[in-house]
Parts: sequence; structure tokens; C-alpha cells
Amino acid sequence: EWLGGPQVCLDEWEHMTRSEPGFRAGEAVRSIAEIGVVVLYIIYAPAGLEWLVLRSGIAVDGLVQVVGISGLTIVMFLLAAAMVKFRGQSLADVGLRRPNSVSQTVIISVVTAVLVFAAVEFSERFGFMHRDLSDVASLKDNTTVLFAWIAMVVLVSGFVEEFVYRGFMMDRIARIFGSSRGAWIAAFFLQAVIFGLAHAYGALQLELFAGAFALIYAGLYLWQGNLWASIATHGLYDASRIVFAYWLLTHGSA
Repeated sequence: EWLGGPQVCLDEWEHMTRSEPGFRAGEAVRSIAEIGVVVLYIIYAPAGLEWLVLRSGIAVDGLVQVVGISGLTIVMFLLAAAMVKFRGQSLADVGLRRPNSVSQTVIISVVTAVLVFAAVEFSERFGFMHRDLSDVASLKDNTTVLFAWIAMVVLVSGFVEEFVYRGFMMDRIARIFGSSRGAWIAAFFLQAVIFGLAHAYGALQLELFAGAFALIYAGLYLWQGNLWASIATHGLYDASRIVFAYWLLTHGSA
């Protein structure tokens, strides 16, 4: 019962699929358009911000990098949240509902984050994934930037990415296919494809690992019926990688 028995999972699933199942063309077109808006933002907003920064002549240091990523991410949240509200939904309808158990959510998140961290470290040590710290080179000997990165990944990236990709995106994909259980299965896999492609700025390995992470986070969402376990897992994992990168750059071998 503590882990969320069958009845709890069934109740949460029924809440997520409470809209009447069945394909509706208008609903599908609207959902595709909303997904398209977010995808276009993900593609073009970073390039636009980079162009503005270059034109302004601002020196890009670690703090500017954190502020820029945070700003882009917060705007993405506001964009998705506005579309949710405009459709007449609440944020709880796309995952931000109260967790069944705070202690359960915390323990599941910590355990999952540790397992994911261990899997990534194993992959890097044995050559399945290439370790690249160039994007966070400003962490070296800089605790101010370290704490800024930690705050950003915990309070902004983990929360917003889970809301947008798992909450908003999965809801819209499921609506495209009629909001049935089969539609949610399709949403489970397709959101991982989108999340992986959103990390196309790295090597193919990064895209594949991002897609695998997306399946883990989505699995937590579907299991718990809310986003808090996936939000916490995402934030804890990202924060642990930042701390580890700081240690490697400052004290160890990168």
C-alpha cells in the first residue's frame, strides 16, 4: 500500500484519462498546433537569445549562462501553462496535482536518481557515453556558479522540463490519438523521441540517453499519477551531475 497499490494506480490513471476517449479531428489539430508552438520555441528561442547576446556584446560567463538558460526555460513554462489555461484546464490536469505521499515521492525520487546517476557513470567509464564538460567549464574553482547551476537545475530545469515534456506534451499527444489508454502508451514513447531530439545539440549518444531518461521520468509520472516524483528525480539527478562536474573540473581529472 505504501508503494501505491493497484487501486491507487488505477484511480490516478482514471483521473488522467477522464476525458471521453475517442478520436476527434478538431481536438487532434489543436493539440498538434500546441505541440508545434512549444517545439518551435525549443528550436528557435535559444538561437534568438544567442544572437541577442552576441549583438549586445555581453561577456558570457557562468552566471550569464545560468541566467540565460533559466530565462528561456521559464518562458517555455509560461507558454505551455498559458495554453493549458486557455483550453480551460488546470495545472493539476497535466500532472501538477498533490502527491499521494510526500515521503513516498521523496524516497522513490532519491533511489531513482541514484540508480540513473550510477548507470550514466558506468556508461561513461566503459565508453558507452562520452563525458563532455565543456558546457560547464565555468564551474571550475567557482562555488558561486556551482550554487547558481544547482538552483537552476533543481528549481527551474527539473520542474519546467517535467511539466512541459511529461505533463503538457504527453497530455497533448494522448489527445491527438483519442485519450484512450493506447493513446497514453503512444504518448509515453513519442514524448521520449521529442525529448531526445531536443538534446540534438550534443552527440547522438546524448540524444539516446535523453530519450531513455524521458521514459524513466514518464514511467514515474504514469505510476504515481502526478509529476512530483519525476520532477524531484530530474532535479536531483541534474544537481548531482553538476556537483560531480564541479569536483572533476576543480579537484579531479575531467
